[in-house]
Amino acid sequence: MQKKQMILISSAALSFSIVFFMKDIIASRAITEYTLERNTPGEGTRDETLEYELSDGTGGEVTLTIPEGNYKLGEVERFLEQALQQLDQHIIGDNKSWNHISHNLNLVSSVPDSPVNISWISSRTDILDYDGNLSDKIPNEGVEITLDAELSLQGKKEHYQRAIKVYPPEASSLSEELKQTAEKSNENLEGNQYLLPETLNGKRIIWKYKISTQGVTLLFLTLLGISAAYIAQKQEASQLQERRREQMMLDYPDIISKFLLLLSAGLSIRNCFERIALDYNKLQKSGTVETHAVYEEIVITCHEIKSGLSEQKAYESFGKRCDCSAYKTLATLLSQSLKKGSKGIMDLLEREAQDAFEDRKRRARIIGDKAGTKLLIPMIMMFAIVLVLLVVPAYLSFSL
Repeated sequence: MQKKQMILISSAALSFSIVFFMKDIIASRAITEYTLERNTPGEGTRDETLEYELSDGTGGEVTLTIPEGNYKLGEVERFLEQALQQLDQHIIGDNKSWNHISHNLNLVSSVPDSPVNISWISSRTDILDYDGNLSDKIPNEGVEITLDAELSLQGKKEHYQRAIKVYPPEASSLSEELKQTAEKSNENLEGNQYLLPETLNGKRIIWKYKISTQGVTLLFLTLLGISAAYIAQKQEASQLQERRREQMMLDYPDIISKFLLLLSAGLSIRNCFERIALDYNKLQKSGTVETHAVYEEIVITCHEIKSGLSEQKAYESFGKRCDCSAYKTLATLLSQSLKKGSKGIMDLLEREAQDAFEDRKRRARIIGDKAGTKLLIPMIMMFAIVLVLLVVPAYLSFSL
């Protein structure tokens, strides 16, 4: 895995170097035609920093403000003509006829997808304002108004004029009609009370306060938070249990080796437990080692035996608490040695130790592969992001 990482890192470093080299070459190219591309109309001005060198060898650096480009005369005329043709359909709004305007007009300042600017003039601003809003003081017989607009682009102008007749504004929906009715009912009202209409078009109205969604939202968010906290707690507990098992399996070869060594020295199984627990407690007090779950279980087993629990039950309980197949096997071997005697226990433990060391090597390889994979994904993501940040500007500079 280290070889793969070295190849990946080397490739990334080489790619970065090449991209930087290309970017520098493209950015420092000479301007042989003595012209610069201006931004398209509407994009605004830009500052361009250039290096210059005179024929006598002197030189320096200067920042020029490049104005945006202009449309050609034919393009300006075409934009103005298109805007004039489209203006009626954009400003009429919900109205059906210019001779009966009873809804607000949409007096736009520009036509979509067009650079043309539009300014409006109303002959009766008290009836129709510059935004196209109708007054509520229009007589029922209607009022004739002249609507003028000036369309301009790059100094060239066109004139638009429309004669219209406006009437008192109509509600565009039932809610708008009800709103207007309520406003008329309270025009000259005094005091702190606001009157609500009791009927609309001969139909009785029942008013209600709108139900607030704050309570429902809060309840939903609370339940969502509780669920998320519960799931997170379960996941954390599962991860802790998995790490505990992983650590115990990594410690298993050492435990088997210590049992073999102590049993070879003539100690009993109980004395082996006590000696391992004693050495662990000394190292814990001195701060030499961190907490290891399997050694803590061995300490608990020693306390159980001292409290009067039989060795066989204590060893079986040790295997159950460890919750690993390897330790359950060890507990079974120790329990059987109490029943059948210690004959053959050494051979069984030696085979178990050999299998444990092989299993540790396999687990170490798996852990190494996982760590390498976790590091590989962020490295690839970072490489892709940096590559995009470097290649895109270089490509755009080259295309210019």
